[in-house]
Amino acid sequence: MFIAMHTKPNDAVSEIDKLVDVYGDVVKKSKTKDIVILGDLNAACDYVRERDWEKIRLANDKRFWWLIDDCQDTTVKGSRCAYDRIIATGEYLLNNIVARSPGLFDFQKAYGLDKQKAEEVSDHFPVAFQLKQKGWKEQETVDYVVSSVLPSDITRRHVQDVMRKNKDIPRVTLYKKTGGMARIMLNATKNITSAISCFQMLQRKFGKFMAHNQMDQAENYLMTLQSETHKFPYQVFSMYKNVVDVKLIWDIVSFPITCQLVISKYL
Repeated sequence: MFIAMHTKPNDAVSEIDKLVDVYGDVVKKSKTKDIVILGDLNAACDYVRERDWEKIRLANDKRFWWLIDDCQDTTVKGSRCAYDRIIATGEYLLNNIVARSPGLFDFQKAYGLDKQKAEEVSDHFPVAFQLKQKGWKEQETVDYVVSSVLPSDITRRHVQDVMRKNKDIPRVTLYKKTGGMARIMLNATKNITSAISCFQMLQRKFGKFMAHNQMDQAENYLMTLQSETHKFPYQVFSMYKNVVDVKLIWDIVSFPITCQLVISKYL
C-alpha cells in the first residue's frame, strides 16, 4: 500500500506529523500494516529545521523507517535539501526491501544533461527503492570488520559536512531510522584489485574520520585475498569469486562516534 503526499511547504512540520494519523486510518480500512509513505514532503532545510524533528511523530515512532536520509540532495538545483522522502513500515515490507537500494535517481548525470535541460524534466530527482522478487536469494558473504571509536572532538556535524562535500563518491547510500540521522554508509562493489585503490581513495578523503590502523588492516586483508586469487586463478571465472563489497560506516547516534570498515567477500 502506498500513501503519496506533497506537503504545503509552510505547513510541512504539521502535515508530516499528521501522516501518522493517516497511516492509522489506512491500516483500519485496508487491514495491512505494510505501507510506504512517499513524496515531496518538503522535509528539510527551511521547512523542517533540526529543532522541528522532535515534534514530528512520524520521525520518532520506531515503526517507521526513513529510507532517504538528511544528507541526500533531491533537488536538481543543488539546494542540498532532502525534500523528497520514502518512509516504510510493516515487518513483511521491511524484510523485502533490497539492502542498499533506497536512494535517488540522478537523471542529469545518467543521461549527461546540462542543468537547464535537467530542470526542464523536473526540479526534483526521483526517489526509489527495490523490492525482492519471488525466489530472491541473498548472496552469501563472509565479513571482515575493523571497528574504531573516533576522538571526542569529531562530532556528528563534522561527518555530515564531509559527506556533503564529497558527493562524487560512487554508490553512496545513507540510512535513517528516525528524524535524527543515525548512520552514514558508503558502499561500493569492486573486484579485489580495484578495492585496494578504493580504500586508498577513501583514506585520502576521509582519513580524519577513520582510525589509522583500520586502513592498514583492511589493505593487508585484501592483499591476502588477492594472493589467493592468483594462487587459484580458476576462481575468477566464477561469478562473485573475485568480488568484494567495501563498506565504510559511521554510527553517529552514539558519542563518541564509531567507525566500521567492512569487507564482504562473496562465497
